[in-house]
Amino acid sequence: MRRRARLGAAAVLLLLAGGGFVRSTTVPGHPDQGKPLWWKDPRVIYHVNASGFRSMPGCDSPAAAADLARRSVVAWSTAARAGEAAPCTSFRFVDGGDTARAELGYDGSPGATNVNLIVFRQGLCATLTSDPDCQGGDLGACIARHDCWSHDAALGGGGILALTTVTYRLDSGEILDADMEVNGWNGLPAPDLTGFYLTCADPPAPVCADPVFGQAGCVEIDVGNTVTHEAGHMVGLDHVCVASYPAPFDACPKVPSPSGPQEPVMAPSAAPGDTDKRVLKPDDVDGVCTAYPVSAGGCGCRSGGGGGALALAAAGWGLWRRGRRRQRTTAPA
Repeated sequence: MRRRARLGAAAVLLLLAGGGFVRSTTVPGHPDQGKPLWWKDPRVIYHVNASGFRSMPGCDSPAAAADLARRSVVAWSTAARAGEAAPCTSFRFVDGGDTARAELGYDGSPGATNVNLIVFRQGLCATLTSDPDCQGGDLGACIARHDCWSHDAALGGGGILALTTVTYRLDSGEILDADMEVNGWNGLPAPDLTGFYLTCADPPAPVCADPVFGQAGCVEIDVGNTVTHEAGHMVGLDHVCVASYPAPFDACPKVPSPSGPQEPVMAPSAAPGDTDKRVLKPDDVDGVCTAYPVSAGGCGCRSGGGGGALALAAAGWGLWRRGRRRQRTTAPA
């Protein structure tokens, strides 16, 4: 019988020699141990469910949010090193179209159909007190019915902007499934609003002024910024710039820009108005191109064979709150 292990909200990391990027591994909390997570087939088909998107007019429509999400994941498929026109990676995100599915995880049963999912949630499940399915320990039925956010409830609307859950083989690190959730607004006014106000405006649009909900033409929590980061987790990368990691796993390679030094896409937090993580930095490019080089036609990792135990890893992304210069990440990498 296969065993599934919940690795809490901890991410697992591996820093490859010669770069600051970090790869998820099979040993949580020990970046120098275990095997890196990897896709056997570097062509990963994903589907988008934007039916729960309520942050209008931050994005014109759910379809507009889904379109920006699709354009954002392409950054990893087209990663190229400075001065080179051709991608340096064999990894490809393949658009499988829209889906109505909202459930996460991997079903290993014979004949089961699994989907790599990008899904927009609407508000916190915990606030839906009229539905008894939303008050117990197993929120599966609640999520399926309401497409709600079932994770943290810190900072009012939830302290995590988005969360990616990866299912992989413990013996080899082979990724079997990856699902991204984006923690969106429930569409309600204060005091009943939960979730984050998601926007699609392209730079140089201004940062949304308080109160942000219901504004158009400005940037609060950028869909492109968020999805590009979470797609890196789907690739098999994890956070950089984590001060609690031992050296050299705490590396934070920044690049200069007119607005100041910019962290890699895989840094663990974002500020309202950020859009710079729509674009991969050299460290991010090194990560995907080292894991899935063009010459190998894949990641070059060796599989441990069929069967074996499965595990889940979850990596979340925190927010720098406006006016509170304190990082808040409730699912630390």
